[in-house]
Amino acid sequence: VAEYPQWLAYEFPEEIKQKNEWLAKYRGQAQRWFLFRFKGKDADVDISGLGGEKPEFQKWQWMPMERLEETVIEWKRGVYTEALGAFKGKL
Repeated sequence: VAEYPQWLAYEFPEEIKQKNEWLAKYRGQAQRWFLFRFKGKDADVDISGLGGEKPEFQKWQWMPMERLEETVIEWKRGVYTEALGAFKGKL
């Protein structure tokens, strides 16, 4: 449906890096954002991890785009605000 035109990035807060040893070697994360229309069933969503890897997420749920900003952790919120602002009106 839509693609955000550039990479969006956030930095990991120091207190998060101190709690997660593997995260300490990274500065943050850069992401590409895409808006897709999902035409499958809920049962088609699989977040169990690929090839036996530990899953990144424990659960998922559908929600209105307007609620996403309030549910995401504070230090990622700017990226969500930017991307979702560009996607408003596309659905």
